[in-house]
Amino acid sequence: MGWGKKITTPAKIAIVEDLIRAEEAHLQQLEQQNQQLEQQVNAERQHVERLKQWLRELEVDLDTAL
Repeated sequence: MGWGKKITTPAKIAIVEDLIRAEEAHLQQLEQQNQQLEQQVNAERQHVERLKQWLRELEVDLDTAL
């Protein structure tokens, strides 16, 4: 009573199209997360560079004081 019925080609196509749309949406989400992470990494790099610059200034101040 329909349990053994095979899925038709148009139904298969529709299923694959749904899967493609779902994967494209997931890919877009991952790309957005990647952009956010890249921004965080860049902000951290800038912070590290500021700390390194501050350390160099402190070293110069220490050398000058001695």
